[in-house]
Amino acid sequence: MSVSYCPLHARLWSARKNGWIDFPLEKIAGIQSLYRLFKEGHIDTPEYLVIEKACDRCEATAKKNDPSEEDGLTGAFHYYL
Repeated sequence: MSVSYCPLHARLWSARKNGWIDFPLEKIAGIQSLYRLFKEGHIDTPEYLVIEKACDRCEATAKKNDPSEEDGLTGAFHYYL
């Protein structure tokens, strides 16, 4: 399982809402801690991956600063727990 998260604006991509929602970094940290606890306890869980991506606010800021930018921000990096 993977989630897209923007740490700059504390926003999470919601597939259910098909858009970015506010989601505090503390909640992401709590989810990651719970996942580590399950793994350490050998409880079978699907792999969990947080993908840090530029959110809608990042893209709006980039377009405001560089109106010629048509593709938006595509940079992302992954980290595993």
